[in-house]
Amino acid sequence: MNKIILSLFIGLIIFTGCASPCYDKHGIVYEPEEVIVQLDLQKTFDEVASQICGSVNVNLVPTKTVLVTDFVDIETLQSSGSGMFMSEMLKGSLNQKCNYTIAQAEFSKYFKLNRGGLLALTRDANEVKNTNVAMGATAIVGTFKYSPTRLHLFIREINTHSGKISKFITKKIPFTCLGASVFRTDFEIKTKK
Repeated sequence: MNKIILSLFIGLIIFTGCASPCYDKHGIVYEPEEVIVQLDLQKTFDEVASQICGSVNVNLVPTKTVLVTDFVDIETLQSSGSGMFMSEMLKGSLNQKCNYTIAQAEFSKYFKLNRGGLLALTRDANEVKNTNVAMGATAIVGTFKYSPTRLHLFIREINTHSGKISKFITKKIPFTCLGASVFRTDFEIKTKK
């Protein structure tokens, strides 16, 4: 009986979410940033971190230093509050799951994504060498695509010296809105047997 009620409730959320925009308690439609912040992304970023570093004993000394960029919208190649939010979540997961040291740097001055999807470094190599960027040979670069029912994440691990991508991870996070609430719809229903 509980399975049937749970299935009906989930079906109602998914069905009504197809036609319902996300809006706040005053009836104002949420901007993408407001929806992204409400999605429970911690587990997703923990999974990404585990995919990047594998299993690491966090009691050991830091394994390496990495630079993590703000996530940028794949359409505009611009960062926003949600891009900074996702970057901070990924930094926390990389530190906790991989025992990585996260280098703080004004990274956007040196790395840009262009329309061709390439990473462009500043032309002045001495400028990069004189900053924290020189500390790490690895950069974690994130992009995202937001739609009314999905958030797509694209995370690349890039060797900053060669420019080669060593890992490329994608995540699709479907969601729906029911009034002012945002629900992920990629969950598993677990029942007792």
